[in-house]
Amino acid sequence: MSPTEDGKQPLTIDHALHGYADGHRLLACSTKLSRESQRTALVLSDVSGPTMTPGFETHFTGYPLPDDRLFALGKTWHAPEMARVGCVWTHTLLLSNAAIEVVQDVFGLLDLFQQPSAKSDFGDCFAPLALPSHATRSPILRSDQQQPARSVLTALYSTRQPVFFVGEDARVSD
Repeated sequence: MSPTEDGKQPLTIDHALHGYADGHRLLACSTKLSRESQRTALVLSDVSGPTMTPGFETHFTGYPLPDDRLFALGKTWHAPEMARVGCVWTHTLLLSNAAIEVVQDVFGLLDLFQQPSAKSDFGDCFAPLALPSHATRSPILRSDQQQPARSVLTALYSTRQPVFFVGEDARVSD
């Protein structure tokens, strides 16, 4: 990884990929996770039920992995190319406290999510990802993004309880 403008190495983010291979499982990961974190990520990277609910073909999930002192932010995609019904791919960013401290624009992390396919070799999931510089700058949110984003982030950072954002589908609406 090349140094930043000030000569420092960029902050990296570990990540994991879950998908179907004789069952839903971890396919690749750039770091070693504790057993409990592996179990939590396995369950939360899958979908419940035999079919995909319309409107949730892609969605985000965030949850703590306290044993490894990480926060997992996953993006899940429906995998219709797979022979088994209900398969998904989930690419999960594993955010350390150091990453959380410098990320000012969570939307800047969206570029890091990579949708795999059945033809992927998953080799690029074994190396950490560089934190994009635009994620460390103050966010500029459109007015229609401000309230939902502010509500979710405030809830996540002000409580240790699970936070749920209920909607008819995975899109943020007014």
